[in-house]
Amino acid sequence: MSSYFRLNMAVTVRVNSSQKLVEILIRERLDFSMYKEFRQAYRYVTDKRTRFVVDFKDASFIDSAGIGMLLLLRQHARSVDGSLQVVNTTGAVRRVLEMIHFSDM
Repeated sequence: MSSYFRLNMAVTVRVNSSQKLVEILIRERLDFSMYKEFRQAYRYVTDKRTRFVVDFKDASFIDSAGIGMLLLLRQHARSVDGSLQVVNTTGAVRRVLEMIHFSDM
């Protein structure tokens, strides 16, 4: 069973309960102004082994607050024995995540 909802113009979430998958689509930017909506996207997901995917296909900016939000999501994913995957990064977003070795954290 899948559900789809838009938290605001910048964050869209797709949840597939049967596959234990939460996809968070970021539009334009991930910064402090999106903290509440981003957290709301995963906060109540407590199913064990849930896979969280953050898709940056339509995003071109991330700042230190956005990195912090990804780290909080990774912590949440680990708390439910799940995983976090960041996909479709390009340009500045990819450079920032590579520069801080996000995939190694």
